[in-house]
Amino acid sequence: VFGPHATQSDVYKAVGRPAVEDVLIGHAATVFCYGQTGTGKTYTLSCSLADHEGIVPRALISVFDAKVIEQHLVETTVSLQYLQIYREKIQDLFNIESDDLALRQDPETGVFVSGAKTIEVHTVAEARRLIDEGDENRATAITRMSSASSRSHAVLLVMVRRRDRHTGSTMRGLLSLIDLAGSERVEKSGVTGEAFKEAVVVNRSLTALGQCIQGLVRKENVTAFRDSKLTRLLQPSLTGSGRTCVICTIRPDIDNVYESSSTLAFAERAQLVQTGVTSVGLRDTVSELCRTLVEELSVNATLERYRMNVFFSTQAFEHRFSEAREDVAVLGASVNQVAANIRDDLVKSQEQLLAEHDSSLKLAQEQTQRAIEEIREAHAATFKRYDERIAFAVAAEERAHAKIIEKYALRRDELKRDLDATWARLDVAEPDPEPVADKVARRRAVLITQLETKRRMRRNCRASPNAGLRVDEVLAKIPHATMIRETLIAHKDMLLAKCEAHGVRPRTRWRHGRRSLPTHFDLLHYAEG
Repeated sequence: VFGPHATQSDVYKAVGRPAVEDVLIGHAATVFCYGQTGTGKTYTLSCSLADHEGIVPRALISVFDAKVIEQHLVETTVSLQYLQIYREKIQDLFNIESDDLALRQDPETGVFVSGAKTIEVHTVAEARRLIDEGDENRATAITRMSSASSRSHAVLLVMVRRRDRHTGSTMRGLLSLIDLAGSERVEKSGVTGEAFKEAVVVNRSLTALGQCIQGLVRKENVTAFRDSKLTRLLQPSLTGSGRTCVICTIRPDIDNVYESSSTLAFAERAQLVQTGVTSVGLRDTVSELCRTLVEELSVNATLERYRMNVFFSTQAFEHRFSEAREDVAVLGASVNQVAANIRDDLVKSQEQLLAEHDSSLKLAQEQTQRAIEEIREAHAATFKRYDERIAFAVAAEERAHAKIIEKYALRRDELKRDLDATWARLDVAEPDPEPVADKVARRRAVLITQLETKRRMRRNCRASPNAGLRVDEVLAKIPHATMIRETLIAHKDMLLAKCEAHGVRPRTRWRHGRRSLPTHFDLLHYAEG
């Protein structure tokens, strides 16, 4: 029991250092913190402040110190995995896009997370930097109990591989450092909405952990490890695959006495679980095979000697043993060659699959690009045809309009010449013997008659807005070519809209049966009348 005056160093010496020592000799060790929200679980396990380092930074320092001290005897490799269990989904904190990873069972190494990113580290600073980046991706929330309450269970896996430089044997150790999310009563923490759902999931997983520990204490035949991802991941640690240390944290104030007593009850039950430390270090396959073959050959030689009742001399036995050792060496070399061939075949297969995948992807991209280009060309050709038709129609109307203007210009010139000739004749004409008054009276009578005729004609005609204007003024007033162009453009838009609505290609020829455009003769007739 650590009181309020215990230091981080005291906790590490009692809990963290023995776990690291087990890992360095090829065993598995687990340290996890359990307790109410805001009681210092993350501080105890992962604090990185100077003079207040938690178990994680101190354990990394111990591992790399051992690596430096024994570098002439042992080649040490350190790798990290950083995971979180959030809402019963396992996520990779080194690659937050990897969501809902699956748990797998390996007959040799036990439970592992499939697809988790493993990063090899070479210094303590590099490892702490990666852990800090992973902590930024961890899910937290603000509650009444803590300003940054963890909403997920964080699992840091430190994998240590040590190879003896003289014998070539290899052993592996695994250190699991787990920061559980805080247990709390929802009505007391004051969370709502999404935070309420997160708290419910956290409490459910912690309840499943307590039930599993209770089942182990009672030595039940079936323990419900599969009720939660957390208990499934902790199953090897709770069933004897390595050293397991549980750190339970509580609050000293009277307001949280219920939660503190629940945490102490959990600690008491966990203390009754008895496990044994078993080695999970994986030895080098070739070395194990050679040693096994040597032992089998030695036993076979002994059995053969007793069966034949022949006592070989020491020299003969050493000769046979030397031959057996050579056979083992040859066998080991062949095993290495087979392993190398398998690795080469695997690399070639991977390269071939990658090449085929790249080729298929490139072909699909080319086909897609060609299809896009064909569609673009078809659309461009369609619009070009419509533009050409519009331009042709506009040009035709402009030519017709120019001919009309030219015709009326010629007519105007002809009338002007006639007028000039008339004036010339009037200038040279002889004096009319008829009195001017008679001429005026006769002209007035003719004009009155014409006026009455016009009035009778207008009784059945509507008034013209262009009355009193000359023909060239009416033509200037009505921009015939512009009107024709706008009408054709509107007609084309209507046809395209109909084609798109019915999903058919536009026809080469289209004629509207109910609407026709006025010709220039209709316009002139309308302007004059």
